[in-house]
Amino acid sequence: MEARRQIRGSDFIGDIRAGMAVLQLMQKYRISPGGLRRIFRKILEAEAMCKGEFAGRKNLYEGAAGLKYLRRTPRKLVNDPVWLYDGGDPFKEGRLLDVSDTGVCVEGIKTRMGELKSFIARIQPSGRNSSFVFEGRCRWVRKERQPTEKFVAGFEITSISPIEQKVFQKLLEKAGNN
Repeated sequence: MEARRQIRGSDFIGDIRAGMAVLQLMQKYRISPGGLRRIFRKILEAEAMCKGEFAGRKNLYEGAAGLKYLRRTPRKLVNDPVWLYDGGDPFKEGRLLDVSDTGVCVEGIKTRMGELKSFIARIQPSGRNSSFVFEGRCRWVRKERQPTEKFVAGFEITSISPIEQKVFQKLLEKAGNN
């Protein structure tokens, strides 16, 4: 049985910040796609890098279309607060963290993998056409432990009307690549 290799986090993070692509990282550190995903997760859990640093680095997506854990469409951080309400229980409130052409990341609404939910999104500061409704299927979920236990989940948008899609597109255009 092969002993586990130690990878210095500071070296790995330095390579990410220097612009190294996913495949280069995997080759240099001799790690599998699953190992790379675990390292990324540990970096985020240790708060050594923030999610936005990963999202803003297109080179992490280059050459990796076949790696199933990487996003096909990059996420953009939401600049203005967007509150989400669970259509099945309007007393359940969450917040939109980031968006892509095909999905959203939601904080604060308890869910489980595969669950289909209807959402009402309210963009702040409020104004005309500042809300939209959509349906999404949970693709991943995790429970954040600090400072309190909060659910964070990714939803693939499965249904949105053409009118609602226009409001969502405006949100996408305003969102940053931070």
